[in-house]
Amino acid sequence: MEFSIAEMIPKWLPHQANSSRILCLMNLQFANLDQLQGALYILQNSPNLEQLEVINMNPALENMHLDVQPTLSYLEATNCLDQTLDRLKTINIFRVEISRPLLLFIKLLLDRSPTLEKISITPSLTADANEKYNFAKDVMLFPRASSKAELHYLDP
Repeated sequence: MEFSIAEMIPKWLPHQANSSRILCLMNLQFANLDQLQGALYILQNSPNLEQLEVINMNPALENMHLDVQPTLSYLEATNCLDQTLDRLKTINIFRVEISRPLLLFIKLLLDRSPTLEKISITPSLTADANEKYNFAKDVMLFPRASSKAELHYLDP
């Protein structure tokens, strides 16, 4: 996702990806608006998605100095993901840097996933204990579309 994904994805997915059951997003930079919009576009066009994996193989990428305000504004808009993820049951987020855009992304997923059963979050090794605690506390307070959704917050 190192290119302007927001421009490329609509050309790749002119129709819904009905056969996609598992989606793995690697090295997604949550502060990068183009990458985030591309990821949300793929999610929105995968109506049969059951499992989402977000893996950051290179946590240093998240620390790039990007202006996060456009991304925060986008994630806080009510229509950034205007479709429910009706079949999404499992979300695994591994080795991610704790950030406000990540927090809002998780909030969005919890709000739009009525069949969610489990979300697992493992922060990167660079986060300090206080940061991890506050992040976990915030995520636990988010409302969930699914009453069965369990949150597993794992220490790296």
